[in-house]
This record gives sequence, structure tokens and C-alpha cells, in this order.
Amino acid sequence: MRELGADGLVLSNHPVNGRAWYDPSYDAVWAEAVSLGVPVAFHGIQMAYQEHLGRRFMDNFVMAHAVAHGVEQMMALGGLLTGGVFERFPTLKAAFLEGSCSWVPWWLWSLDERVEKFGDDDRFRLSMRPSEYFRRNCWVSVDPDEDIVRHAIPRAAAHPHHGKRPPVRRRAAGASTLPPYFFLSRTSSRGADQG
Repeated sequence: MRELGADGLVLSNHPVNGRAWYDPSYDAVWAEAVSLGVPVAFHGIQMAYQEHLGRRFMDNFVMAHAVAHGVEQMMALGGLLTGGVFERFPTLKAAFLEGSCSWVPWWLWSLDERVEKFGDDDRFRLSMRPSEYFRRNCWVSVDPDEDIVRHAIPRAAAHPHHGKRPPVRRRAAGASTLPPYFFLSRTSSRGADQG
């Protein structure tokens, strides 16, 4: 990777060859990322020839695109958190990109509840709650026009992105309290210092 100038590894959100991201067959990938000190990033990609929720909606691009990013990211993150990946690789860092972030608080709560009630300690030995692994190991990008966070983001980056509206350009009180595991997606069509 270093010879190619890469700073990380981008993976699809959905399983490859039917294997969830916690499958031990990926452990060599996680070990190499840790060894190189690079993060892994998950991003929705083309869905035509792979196991993908978006295939359920091939006649409805809005639904296909929506589940291709946010919902598939929920499942990828959930698998990593509850399947023991961050227990086995405690220094592995993962980012979940362009799937928004509004789902994160509910998803972490939901995973914490289910691990407490139904956790499979024999198969997936976890020493922490999923939300704690998330805070230690993960980041999720924030779309500046996402309704739940639009008033908590002080500014947006200057990188244009297809299909994104310019963010609301005002700062709310307490905007600097955005948790460190959230970061601003480079999706604005306006400059960071405008407005």
C-alpha cells in the first residue's frame, strides 16, 4: 500500500462472497491494516453483481441508493462491532463514509441492548459494549445538510460532491461539542470560509 501512495483501504459496505465482515477469513486484512497503521473505510459501491440490499430495488433508484449507503453501513458496522473484530484487533480504525450519521445513535443503542440481552459469548467474546468499541475504533462522516446535525456543524469543506446541497451556513451554540468520532464529509459545494 505504501508503495502505491495509499493512506488506507476502502471496502464495500456489503459482504463479499456472502461473508460478513466479522468472518475470520478477513482477519489477515485487519491484521495488515493494523501492521501498516492505516484505517479501513467502508463506502457504498456498485451493486449490480454482488449481494447487496440495493438489488431489491433495481426499479427504484432512490431506494437502491439509500440502502446502498446508510443501511448497508449499519450492517457493516454492526457486524464489526458485534462480531468481535475490534476485540481481536483493538487498534484497528474504521471509517464509514457518505452514509450520513443520523442512524448512529439509535444503531449503537440497539446493538448495546441486543448484545446485553442476546449476546453470543461463546462465539463472539466481547469485553465492551458495541458503543464503546465504536467510540474507540470508529468514525462516521457527517453530511453538512443532514437535518439532525446541520445546526451543530460550524463549517463545511470546499469539495463539491454530486447530489449534495450546500450546508446550512450558521453555527449553533455548543457546535464545538461534536463528538471526536464524527467528522465532516467533504461534500459542500461552497467554500469552508464563506458565510
